Amino acid sequence: MEKFTQLLAGLGGALLLIFAVVASVMLNSTYVPDDSDSSSAPVTTAATTTKAPETTPVTTKPQTTTPVTTKAPETTTVVTEPLEWGEEAFSATMYVNQSCYSRIKALMGSEAVKQYTYGEAVNVVAKTDTGYYKLNDGEYIHGDYLSEAEL
Repeated sequence: MEKFTQLLAGLGGALLLIFAVVASVMLNSTYVPDDSDSSSAPVTTAATTTKAPETTPVTTKPQTTTPVTTKAPETTTVVTEPLEWGEEAFSATMYVNQSCYSRIKALMGSEAVKQYTYGEAVNVVAKTDTGYYKLNDGEYIHGDYLSEAEL
């Protein structure tokens, strides 16, 4: 029961605060009657003037700049390493005879790229001396998983 009383007191305080803010805003706002309301009395407001704040001129120190010299970017030559296997041009459509993965390199244990399933057709562009076939997208599948005959 004590928690409930504290909750009500907190809510009451919040509502009182909201009421005070709304009342303050309402009392400080100026009512401007529209022309259609002839029953209300004219409202007069007192004009007030405020003195402009005094400004002090800002003095800045002259800035000196130091010339910056830039060095021309160094050019790097890209050295491509020779393949770790040999390739011979070969063009054919071959078929996957057992589900397998294509590889990044034509080497056993290299990173797998994509899975192929039985019967899928692949476009071969080269044979390697490691027993892999290079596909037109640059991936490799071992010859044990490919056949030239459609399945």
